[in-house]
Amino acid sequence: SARATDGDESERGPGRRTARAFPRGIRKSNHRGYIYYQACVYIEYVLLFSRMFRTLEPALDCLIVLSTVVRQAREMMHLPMEDRLPAAVRTVFANRGTTAEEWGIAIECRFERSLWIQGRLRSPRLRSVVAAESVLKRLAPFCRQNYVGRHRRGDLLLAARKAGLSLAWEAFKKHYLDICEEGGLNRADKAQRLRQQEALSAQARDAKLEKGSGEAYQEGPSYSESQEDLLVRSIRRLCRQWRAREKRLIDRAVRQRAQAQKAALLDARRAASEAERAKQRTWRERLRLGRDGTMAELLAEHDPAS
Repeated sequence: SARATDGDESERGPGRRTARAFPRGIRKSNHRGYIYYQACVYIEYVLLFSRMFRTLEPALDCLIVLSTVVRQAREMMHLPMEDRLPAAVRTVFANRGTTAEEWGIAIECRFERSLWIQGRLRSPRLRSVVAAESVLKRLAPFCRQNYVGRHRRGDLLLAARKAGLSLAWEAFKKHYLDICEEGGLNRADKAQRLRQQEALSAQARDAKLEKGSGEAYQEGPSYSESQEDLLVRSIRRLCRQWRAREKRLIDRAVRQRAQAQKAALLDARRAASEAERAKQRTWRERLRLGRDGTMAELLAEHDPAS
């Protein structure tokens, strides 16, 4: 798969489709005629990469360790992402008597600003857990989208909401450009690229805002959301997933039952057809051999009602 460039703003332009934005497993790439392998895992909007290896075995070892980090982070759901992921990274590598920096682990954030640009934004890849923790704490509030209410409030609410979204977007851009600059990227180039992406998405953005004028749509930081609210939202999401899974299982059972009935009917038809062909073969064979018998016996054997 193609290697991503650190700090690239958008993975795709408006109307373009690309490969999965969150790779997982072993990535194989060809660089100057040499094959390289790299382990990659993700949890929510954060990706973890190993360094590039010329052989597959060390990449698999890194994949096992990174998968352990993800599992450890998921076990600490009572903590926000900016706290539990660095803690999980430090714990897993400390148990191995080493650090993530020694293994060359890189951490990258990818997050959507679908109302303002098409695609996902990427932070620079960070090879320090301390730096990654700082980035996560600054970006975490902007990675939670909050949808409140679905009542029509009119154009006044639309104007107020649009102003609030603009302020949130400007605050997000400031943090994002600061992070890119700290990662060694050119701030002016990144700002220019963001402005171009905003201009390309302006028409679609206005259409979304007009269409959702009565839905109290809010995109941006949700500082008032407590840990209890996050837990309730997670439980509701799990309940929806369980209901969807139960429905899929029921639909699958119905399909399997219908397929079994159809197969049984086909088997019965094949058996009846084979029995009829066997009778006809027996009748023809007896005629060919000139077996002694009456015409009534032959007709009785050939009669389906007999």
